[in-house]
Amino acid sequence: MKAVVNFTVDDLLNNYLFVASRSKAAVSKRRKVRLVMVTGCLIAAAGFFIAQDMYMMWGFVIAALFFLLVYPWVQGLIYKRNYRKHAEERYIGIKDVVFNYEITDDSISTQSSIGDVIIKASQIELIIETQEYFFVRLSSQDTITLPKRCFDLNVLSAQLSKITAANGVSIYKDLDWKWK
Repeated sequence: MKAVVNFTVDDLLNNYLFVASRSKAAVSKRRKVRLVMVTGCLIAAAGFFIAQDMYMMWGFVIAALFFLLVYPWVQGLIYKRNYRKHAEERYIGIKDVVFNYEITDDSISTQSSIGDVIIKASQIELIIETQEYFFVRLSSQDTITLPKRCFDLNVLSAQLSKITAANGVSIYKDLDWKWK
């Protein structure tokens, strides 16, 4: 199967966000920051309670509740804004580049003015299908993004199913994936 892909800023952004949402290190870092903020506020509240300063104590209790309940949403917006900057910077270098994909039972190859890449099917570790993309994770931990809008979806699904069957890899469907 062959297809022509022109990546957009949103394609690059969704790649970054998807990889970050699946990265144990990134998820752990986000949790640690939240835990430190909540714990710090509760310790400060306890200190002000001991000092009998009730205004400051309640201020830190409210701050702890903010970090517990609202901060994950705010943190997601911050991450998304930072990843968008990186995606826009990267897009400047590839905005006029046309990527010609050829997906066979043995490999995924890409040809463009930047260079040619051939990835053997044995290097594929995992394929995840979302509503708009197929994300192909390689054994090197790199991720290839295949936007569904650029491919004949039935042919692509059949080809990826052949690759996964031949290499003992599964296609996971996460059609409800969203950045949080």
